[in-house]
Amino acid sequence: TLIDPLGMTTDLARLETVTVGAVTAAAVALILWPRGARAALAEAVAAVYRASAHGMLAALSSSEAERGEARRGLVAATRRADSAFAVALGEHGERIAAHAWLALSRAPAISRTLVDELVPSLPATPPVPCKAASEAIAQRIRAAARELSEVAARMTGSMVVQPHGDTGGDVNIELRRCLAGCAALGENQVDQALTIIAWNDWLVRLDRAIHTAAPALEVVAAGSAPGAWLRWSQDRATRPESVEEQQV
Repeated sequence: TLIDPLGMTTDLARLETVTVGAVTAAAVALILWPRGARAALAEAVAAVYRASAHGMLAALSSSEAERGEARRGLVAATRRADSAFAVALGEHGERIAAHAWLALSRAPAISRTLVDELVPSLPATPPVPCKAASEAIAQRIRAAARELSEVAARMTGSMVVQPHGDTGGDVNIELRRCLAGCAALGENQVDQALTIIAWNDWLVRLDRAIHTAAPALEVVAAGSAPGAWLRWSQDRATRPESVEEQQV
């Protein structure tokens, strides 16, 4: 270059290219890095809960194709969420405890038990003594789907989950009437009554799992919020309390 100053043109062009590339990479990193794997985890968890809600509603459908599609969607969403959690575990910042993931995954696992028909499907035409009980269970299924959808919305920052409580009426009374009425109609009718009772039991477990997971949902949702990286970047020693202490 000293001998032939015209060679500086190539040097300047290369310097300009490297500089533009470095600035572009820095800008992309600043856009993506603050949210990181925790944002992907929140989105993945929300997808699982949405798939669970869809599966619960599909369980009320008489279409095998719709139920099959719901099963496949729930399996795929669960696999993506497992992968996102594995990545989030290795990310710098506040640690997401494994027991929080267990709490988060319990409700979708119960939904999958029902969607996969490990519990027999509800009778399409329930016995006459079980019509009221069957409708009460259908209401509970819709309520569970609504709450699963609201959890998904909370994970993406759309809204706050509000428990709905009882769906109305004493389901246990209707279930007892269903079983007593079917006992006089024969063994086949009793089997259908027992299926309806089993669904009620699993729906109670599902409702309990959704509400038990609330603290873990808050941790993941807060960790994926914009600006949360500023809190992660602080020295743990300077914080008033750690995440583990907050959970206790």
